Amino acid sequence: MKNKGFIILFAVNILLVIADFVSTLLNGDLVQYLESNPLYKYGGLLLIFIVNILLYGFFYIVYNSKRPNITSRFFIIFAMSMFMVLRIFTIYANLHVAYGVPQEIAEHNNISIEQAKQIQLAHAMTTTDEQRWNYTQQIVMPYIIPYIFVIIAWYIFKIDHNIEVK
Repeated sequence: MKNKGFIILFAVNILLVIADFVSTLLNGDLVQYLESNPLYKYGGLLLIFIVNILLYGFFYIVYNSKRPNITSRFFIIFAMSMFMVLRIFTIYANLHVAYGVPQEIAEHNNISIEQAKQIQLAHAMTTTDEQRWNYTQQIVMPYIIPYIFVIIAWYIFKIDHNIEVK
């Protein structure tokens, strides 16, 4: 099979996109107050979904083009690997907010899960755009810094090595 690694990584990413949306939707009313993706502010979950379709469509078309560019192929694999790990942490965080936090509130205050969810929602309603942006930066920055190192290393490597696709 041609591009087996890409196909596997692509399929895993698509499954994780779906799992990310499902885990986001599990948070119900909290989403409008806690969603930290900046695109949510401008078009909600639909815009985020459309951008994901366009992004992965772009990755697929560029990676499988008739005249493959080894640099673009490398960075597509790198980006999809980074997105995969980031989505796993996002899914975990979504599930924790949906199930773990209400359970913790209920146990700490000796109340029902429904009462705990109301407390959680009231607290979420106080979350500001700045707090959501700070959270996004806190989550994303550890993934962007290595990207900078990889870009520098790749271009220095290319200076010394003639890379061609046969």
